[in-house]
Amino acid sequence: MRTLFTPDMIYKCRELGGRRFYNMSTEYDWVKKNAFAYPKKEALVDTLYGVEASKRRRKTWPQALSDINLHIFNLMEAGLFKGEMLICQLPNCIEHYYAFIAASKIGCWFLSNHVDFGQTETKGILEHVKPTIAIIVADWHGRDIARWYKEYQKQHPELKKIYVVGENVPEGTESVSELLNPKIMEKFIPEDLDALKVGVYDPWLILETSGSTGLPKLVVHGSYYFQTFMGSYSEKANFTSRDRTLLFGPLSGTAGKAYVWMPLHVGATVVFQTHYSDESALLLTEEEKITVWGGVPALGERALLGSFAEKYDLSSLIKFASAGGPISKEISSLLIDKGVKVINAYGTTESGGIASLNYWMNKDELLHTIGTPPAGHKIVLVDSEGNEVPQGDIGEVYIWSMHHGYYNQPEYQAEAWIEGGKWKGYQRTGDLGKFDERGHLVLSGRSKDMILRGALNIFPREIEEILITHPKISQVAIVKMPDPVLHERACAFVALNEGEQLTLGEVATFLGNKGLAKMKYPERIEIIDEIPFGVAGKIDKLKLEKLIAKKIKEESCQ
Repeated sequence: MRTLFTPDMIYKCRELGGRRFYNMSTEYDWVKKNAFAYPKKEALVDTLYGVEASKRRRKTWPQALSDINLHIFNLMEAGLFKGEMLICQLPNCIEHYYAFIAASKIGCWFLSNHVDFGQTETKGILEHVKPTIAIIVADWHGRDIARWYKEYQKQHPELKKIYVVGENVPEGTESVSELLNPKIMEKFIPEDLDALKVGVYDPWLILETSGSTGLPKLVVHGSYYFQTFMGSYSEKANFTSRDRTLLFGPLSGTAGKAYVWMPLHVGATVVFQTHYSDESALLLTEEEKITVWGGVPALGERALLGSFAEKYDLSSLIKFASAGGPISKEISSLLIDKGVKVINAYGTTESGGIASLNYWMNKDELLHTIGTPPAGHKIVLVDSEGNEVPQGDIGEVYIWSMHHGYYNQPEYQAEAWIEGGKWKGYQRTGDLGKFDERGHLVLSGRSKDMILRGALNIFPREIEEILITHPKISQVAIVKMPDPVLHERACAFVALNEGEQLTLGEVATFLGNKGLAKMKYPERIEIIDEIPFGVAGKIDKLKLEKLIAKKIKEESCQ
């Protein structure tokens, strides 16, 4: 692949406060460090075989290190070396974590494919990356993932092994337990690991993010991603070895990996929620004495606002950390008043996930801004002509950070990063925002989500943050709908609390009482059972836009 990384990025990152690197080169090195620093401490807990306490699996840091070492040697014995491709299609579980850490030591390419992808997306990814080894779950919510991989393997024998996690191991695949086979140590000794050298800037990690076509963008990073950005995040957000993080964001995405990186950085514990439900999130928080919720905030918000919240003791929770989307003002205010620190992170997968972060702020700042860039980043706001906008004006967010680009997707690279001129090396995000008088970033929304109603720009986030506080509404999404005169109008998709009904007139009255300008009111309301989420845990607004466009077209034909 053509990498965009250049040595001058190292110097610029340091000028922006990025850290220097010495011996801790990879994620594997940090597991090894934690195994010596915390020999009796729990590192990993998962719920792959059930949320009940008796079914949860537990690993200390030394146990995790020993298992990962066996994975490394057995994967190499199976033909996986530096430059080869390891792909996972797994839910949140210990085996997913092991594969990720092992890859950082081997230096092979590593891609976590979203476990919720369908056959078309999965086979498209396989054709693009051509893996040597796959570690998967045989089936997931009715999707026959093992069959897809075996069909691919018939046409592509370079896929040497398909390892399966769980009790269902179909013919033609092998149990992932083979990667824990201790007989491999008859051929190797632990010191052989010292021969595996991966540089902190070497590209090996591939993260999926949404693309404009069926194939997601495949973002490439090295271990600098973890050390510079996540290390800075964990320090700024005051993560410690005493924390216990509940991970309900998918580990296959940045929102999930962020909350295994930070515990890794400080030697804390991660509890993987394999099958998400509101009640199990609350149950695990009580029984595992969870101190940090980490992941896509929409799921955590739903749990806190749902009917189960009062049944469980959440007194251990001291931090609610978001990635992949903002925490609503209602939830933020509720948590802050209860003494829970809200960590609202903003960024892109390309920029290292965290481009702006709030934490040590007063309540007003926490509710209305997402803070300032962490070490190693710079953010500028630019108008349509490429000029930096004055403080207080809205512009598109451009982010500078170290980056490699995309995995064999030059068309995406040219679109995302500026190749020359004043903003050379900056990523265009498509997000809109402004800097307040204190220099904190305030997001207005996505430029692609913005609704152009005649000459008026409507930013859905502003409306959503008001409507989510309506006592009848449990979920809300404001999307654009086509209009022959004004080009676009705003449509509100809402999911209601049990037994409730809601009219467009009630919505208008509520927004008016909150001081929203009448011209920004939604002009149509659609009641649905549940707001749809994509595989990364974000609201699927494109699906809703297509739905309302189809309805309007059908109505016009009647």
